[in-house]
Amino acid sequence: MDYPLTKIDRCHTRLDSPTVTNLAVAGQYHPVAGTFTGSFLRNWTVAADGTMTFIGSDGKIFSFTGVSDLAVDKACRVTYVFYVNGVAVTSSETPHDFASSSKTENISTASILQLNKGDYMSIYAKSDSNNTTLTVNGLLLTFWGE
Repeated sequence: MDYPLTKIDRCHTRLDSPTVTNLAVAGQYHPVAGTFTGSFLRNWTVAADGTMTFIGSDGKIFSFTGVSDLAVDKACRVTYVFYVNGVAVTSSETPHDFASSSKTENISTASILQLNKGDYMSIYAKSDSNNTTLTVNGLLLTFWGE
């Protein structure tokens, strides 16, 4: 099918500047802190805290991708996950092992989601070590749906 770009539901969200999140409790997801901006929006809203809300019609299928450059203060495993309506989407979990501290690395996540009007999404992270300082230098989240 040939879809004009103006008819595809979409959302592009970016972290405005580098930010730090304390992953206090090992194995527990924490929201990624920072101020976010949405762009190229069609049937989406984006709050400053990074919460993205779909305002289109029910039953839409979306591909979701997220890419991030980040560093941690210790050797550990960090996992990103996408939350929909306050529940982790386990198919989007992306564990990444950091062999040392303060080295910037990339984590990507992707998933296919069916969304309804009013569904809201956000990005979370966890570490396998207590009190991990996560420095996110860049984060982009994108949804494309039909």
